[in-house]
Amino acid sequence: MDITTTARHFDLTAEIKEHTEKKLSRLARYFDRIHEAHVILTKEKFRYSAEITLHVGGGADLVGREETPDVFGSIDGAVDRLEGQVKRHKGRLKDRRGTGEKVGSVLAAEEEEMSAEDTEADTEQ
Repeated sequence: MDITTTARHFDLTAEIKEHTEKKLSRLARYFDRIHEAHVILTKEKFRYSAEITLHVGGGADLVGREETPDVFGSIDGAVDRLEGQVKRHKGRLKDRRGTGEKVGSVLAAEEEEMSAEDTEADTEQ
């Protein structure tokens, strides 16, 4: 997973960047098709906001936002929100993939039924 971190209106320290990467690596255990993460950390007066955008497989972008007086709390809150979204996204992909029948097998079953009906009609005549 590629992680891009941007800090606005304050200096990004190595400690903050390391904390962010550690928290985001936690998400990989739930879903392994996370391609890219973009983290925007902003300081406005006395509060910090964190916005994290994940580009994941399955054609979705997941976004988590949190605003607290502490930069680490903002990161943790945004990652917690994303954790639920990632689990939900993975569940939706599993449901979509596992429950449907293959189109070819459905068509083949219909053709067999039609040919069986035609054979019965021929034998009755």
